[in-house]
Amino acid sequence: MKLITLLAATLLLSVSAYSAEAPQKPVEKGYIDFGLVPYHGQRTQVLTLTNNSAEPLTDISLKINGDFYMKHNCPQTLQAKEACKAKITFWATREGGHYGRLKVTTSAKDYHYELYGYGDRDPLGNIPNPPIPNPPRP
Repeated sequence: MKLITLLAATLLLSVSAYSAEAPQKPVEKGYIDFGLVPYHGQRTQVLTLTNNSAEPLTDISLKINGDFYMKHNCPQTLQAKEACKAKITFWATREGGHYGRLKVTTSAKDYHYELYGYGDRDPLGNIPNPPIPNPPRP
């Protein structure tokens, strides 16, 4: 009976040790607004990731989704005091609101950005009487 109690206690302690949650990394949240963009047009913004610490920043990963595209020069490890840039472009592929997300993961901190842009079908539609290039002649 003592052996069964001892095994049950050991098993309970083992399960408790493995179910403890790992400490969470800080997450910074933000919002990037690309504003009103003409239908089939584009707007680009640049995001700079800088390592201000004395230690290398490792496990760097950048992911994006939605009607937003990205090119970046960020390595997997960013040495102390170095920086890299991500060029994010919004393409207005349709009229209306477009939503996306940018997730930057590092060994020290994660960054989650909500992305928004608005595709305007007729950017001159607000002008009541647009000029006529060649008015008809009688």
